Amino acid sequence: FQIHWFIGITAGTVLVVIGLTGAALSFRAEIVDAINPGLRHVAPPPGARLLTPAELMDRVQAHSPGHRVANIRVFSEPGRPVRIGFAPAPGERRGEARLVDPYTAALLPEPQGEDFFEFMERLHRWLLLPRDTGKSVTGTLAAGLLVLSLSGLYLRWPRRPLAWRAWLRLDFGLTGRAFLWNLHAVVGTVALVVYLVSSLTGVYWGFDTVRTWVDDAAGEGRSMRAQR
Repeated sequence: FQIHWFIGITAGTVLVVIGLTGAALSFRAEIVDAINPGLRHVAPPPGARLLTPAELMDRVQAHSPGHRVANIRVFSEPGRPVRIGFAPAPGERRGEARLVDPYTAALLPEPQGEDFFEFMERLHRWLLLPRDTGKSVTGTLAAGLLVLSLSGLYLRWPRRPLAWRAWLRLDFGLTGRAFLWNLHAVVGTVALVVYLVSSLTGVYWGFDTVRTWVDDAAGEGRSMRAQR
């Protein structure tokens, strides 16, 4: 109980921030589209046709000779701008992403809100710390969430584990702290699987050693990818 309580009031406080920023990032595309309605759809010029990905890459590369196109994302919706990702500059991990007119390959204005979501992503993934330090901190928090989940399961384990009512029944006859404990236990039980998945994947992304070990065990290590 003390382990569960201590992790809840320490790591749990920061995990709330990670959870809220992750929820916002989940709706990033929808929010950016909502505040940039003019960039969601491009009207075709008279007689124009949609460019193929190869044509888009060639024209964008010609317009931006100092940048190398790394990836292109096209959408099935007619007139939807194409998303171009440029290769990162030397010393950087991520390249710039821009929206492109699917008919002319002209670079469109940068959508409003992207800077806000870049900030949210840095807060979510690295807590605004340097990347390597932030990865270790968030990985440690994910491990804390794993211990929090398993200790909660231990505290929650009923005398009759096969009876679903023992896990999911809210007792509205309780009052005060007894009702809050019952509510906490039921909600925690419902969210347990999600917590376990989030914590295990968080540990995977947070520690390079763990990721390398898992990738090698799954046959997806660096040497295998390099061979392909």
